[in-house]
Amino acid sequence: MIVKKISISDAKLFQSSSQHATFFSDPEILKRVYYSVDWWAYYHGEKILCVWPIVLDETEKPIRNYYFTYYIGPMWANNWPDFPPHKSLDISNKVYNAFLDVFNQNYTRITSLFPAGLKDIRPFIWRNQIHPSEHHAIEIKYTAIIELTSLDLLLKDFRQVRRWELKNADVSGLEFMYDTFEITDILSFYNMNIPPQESRELAESNKILFNYLALDKSFGVRTISALEKSSGKTVGFAFIGVYNGTANVIINNVSKKYKENKSYLSTYLLYLIIKQFLGGENNFLDFNGANSFKLADNKHSFGAKAVPYFTINSRFATAQ
Repeated sequence: MIVKKISISDAKLFQSSSQHATFFSDPEILKRVYYSVDWWAYYHGEKILCVWPIVLDETEKPIRNYYFTYYIGPMWANNWPDFPPHKSLDISNKVYNAFLDVFNQNYTRITSLFPAGLKDIRPFIWRNQIHPSEHHAIEIKYTAIIELTSLDLLLKDFRQVRRWELKNADVSGLEFMYDTFEITDILSFYNMNIPPQESRELAESNKILFNYLALDKSFGVRTISALEKSSGKTVGFAFIGVYNGTANVIINNVSKKYKENKSYLSTYLLYLIIKQFLGGENNFLDFNGANSFKLADNKHSFGAKAVPYFTINSRFATAQ
């Protein structure tokens, strides 16, 4: 049993068969979006049991803010035997502790965003008790997910006011474009619509957003743009990352003007997102983040269900 770094090609091979892999943990995407990534693997004999990416900034330090990114944490192998609960607990505890021992020697702090399927974080609670020189701050987060069944069934789960808005939406002055946009135009549009209290981190987040927007369709990215016919301006934009049957809504924004008028563009754009991914191989639409009352209320009004996941901020002995 050993933890060591692996190549991006080995990480890609493992990620393609992991039950916890997502659009955000694709090694080729992380390589293009962030400065660099250390890929660590736990070996059981010659087989990799778990892989854990650590994303680094330009100073080679682990990043703290994963702008536009979710679920960057450990990924377990699919083809591991179905052990009884006591054996599974023993293995997961050993694996996590082996990783944390190595991270303690290589980093001062890391932030991990556990995939939604990993709900047992007790090894980190126990680690806090046994290793007082470390601290692993555990925070429960929520996303909102729609199971993509049929349009009629999904619409029944909409809040009544959403169905009314959709019925009365006036988008006659708009043109909708799919998978076609200008990066500088979208950056300008997005920056004009973010809340003022978030503008202090604008420069850093813009770098990440630019890199996401630069990905082409081969990476699973899809977009919907709403253009005002009279001015040609972008007034709504959705950016979605698709992987293994799940469509992740990374950006879904409407200009202030269209939030305040009676076009109900926000509701109509979400309807278009849902409609676009119905059928085929897509099973779920993940709204990626429902952690304030306002966001949660909005996303659940379209029938999305709350799904918890964990963020763990780890501080190691070397940080003292």
